Amino acid sequence: MNPYTTDPDEIPPSDLYADLPLYGRYLPKPDDFRIDVQHVKSHSEASLKYWASVLDLCNESVRIYPADEGGRDVFALGTVIIKSSHLRIQKRLEYREIDYSYADANEVEAIAIAKDTLKPIRVPEIYFTGNVLISARFLLSLFNAKLDK
Repeated sequence: MNPYTTDPDEIPPSDLYADLPLYGRYLPKPDDFRIDVQHVKSHSEASLKYWASVLDLCNESVRIYPADEGGRDVFALGTVIIKSSHLRIQKRLEYREIDYSYADANEVEAIAIAKDTLKPIRVPEIYFTGNVLISARFLLSLFNAKLDK
């Protein structure tokens, strides 16, 4: 089997990650969740409400990485990857929120450098940073199709 196969119908049950359907594989579908572009990189009141509604869609069914204590879970929601600790905050009132602003700023800067350096290769786009980081999902299947040639 091609290790870069993204079509779930082509992944055999014996695959190492068959029980984690969202693990590193993404085959875009027309009905996938997509970001409303008017809210990209915006912190207006309307945009913050929109991002909160996006966060409401993130639950255990779309979580691809449960974080260790004090970390942020990672969710794959259609066309985006979301890092957030909102499930932990809801479960434990005494949870002390960690400031990820430096880590997020580092990720934003790393992507900017990668974009400039790897011009022909598509890299993730950051849509929102705050207590949550929302970025474009990397379309590995498109990149690997070029590698096969």
